[in-house]
Amino acid sequence: MRVKAFEALPDALEADEGDAAIAGLAKTAELGERFSFSDPYLKLPGRFVVRASDRDRFDGTSFAGTAVAVEKGSRHAAFLKDRMPELQITEFETLAEAREALRSGKVAAHFGDGMALSFWLSGALSEACCVFVPGPWMEEAYFGDGLRIAVRQEDAVLLEAINYGLRRLQEKGIYAELYRRYFPTSFF
Repeated sequence: MRVKAFEALPDALEADEGDAAIAGLAKTAELGERFSFSDPYLKLPGRFVVRASDRDRFDGTSFAGTAVAVEKGSRHAAFLKDRMPELQITEFETLAEAREALRSGKVAAHFGDGMALSFWLSGALSEACCVFVPGPWMEEAYFGDGLRIAVRQEDAVLLEAINYGLRRLQEKGIYAELYRRYFPTSFF
């Protein structure tokens, strides 16, 4: 195992400095031409969060007319504009500003990356203000098709072994155990 800077991983893998890159690489068109990718080991859903005192007002599906904070220009803003135009979308320059608008009560909800929100919800900056509402939003066109392990294209046997291992982790419940260990606030 060798530790490399994230941006150096593709070149290091091509230079045979390792057998696989396991660092949250997304399968982009450019990387898909250079490498083969495993089945996803983690998907990153979009999630709504609301103030804890408002949790009973939101069932996770009906938000019509709700003022929702998002980061300006983000994939989450694009998703809401395209898929939920009935919302009152307020775009903020930064995630911190969008989250603060929710925490302070300037908006009724915030929509963003589920994993990042799980850390915010359990961290000091949220001041325990908020909670997830039911339902992750899994839309590959906006949120990608998950994080995968990259291998050189000629390493088909290794790719099969990695996919087999990922399936076995899932079947035996080990994947769920690892998930709970590192993500105590589930983002699904």
